[in-house]
Amino acid sequence: MRFLTTVVLLYVGLTSAIAQGQMKGTVTDAKGKPIVGAKISETGTNFVTYTRLDGTYSFQYNRTSSVYVVSSEGFTPKEIKVAERRSSNITLRNSAGANVKALEAAKNQGGFFRKLFRS
Repeated sequence: MRFLTTVVLLYVGLTSAIAQGQMKGTVTDAKGKPIVGAKISETGTNFVTYTRLDGTYSFQYNRTSSVYVVSSEGFTPKEIKVAERRSSNITLRNSAGANVKALEAAKNQGGFFRKLFRS
């Protein structure tokens, strides 16, 4: 019984050690410009990190089965799986809603400026 317990504990310890690692890369937009402050969160946990000023990120993961969501305002979120890649450059695409919001904001500001300079 003692031998079996030792084997099980050894297996669990080795599995945990093997499953840990580092994920790193860069998050950019479709034009290749780095996205500053993109949010990277692990699904099902409270883990969150953000990209640096140059769009790079790095973090330690505990399970190779982890799935992370990369998101930023005005972009379509993207899922990445640790099992598929350990180092990854991620390109986020503009979301259609962001373009509509930007056009509406520009349209509204145009009316403001017309009223301001009318007098």
